[in-house]
Amino acid sequence: MHADRPAPAELEQPLELSFPPDPDQLAWTRRALQEWLVDRVTDPAVVTDIVLAVSEACANAVEHGLRDNKDGTVRLRASRSDNQIHVVVADNGRWKNPSAQPDPYRGRGLALMRALMTEVEVRAEPDGTVVSLRARID
Repeated sequence: MHADRPAPAELEQPLELSFPPDPDQLAWTRRALQEWLVDRVTDPAVVTDIVLAVSEACANAVEHGLRDNKDGTVRLRASRSDNQIHVVVADNGRWKNPSAQPDPYRGRGLALMRALMTEVEVRAEPDGTVVSLRARID
């Protein structure tokens, strides 16, 4: 057992973060999530996939959901069950409908999240957007 590994009860504690819609917050968020995950997921590739997918969801919240609300907040909650990591990224902004003219260099975030995670659900709600991401862990 790793000397600094959290006690079993601590492993069940969720990670809860909130931050302003500032792109500079994304690196801090990735680091915090990765540190939380490494104690709960044994496969480093799965950790990387989760961090990448969640980072994309957070970046979308900053860039799109809160594009007109720089006083808004992005919230992240990660939890672990027996064989699953569940991460919810929510903002209190407005849904941005996809452009009728797709950008050939952008717009692959949801496809990336879906490729990396077991399940991805996006809900545009009256008070913001909620992205729910699930990954199986063995």
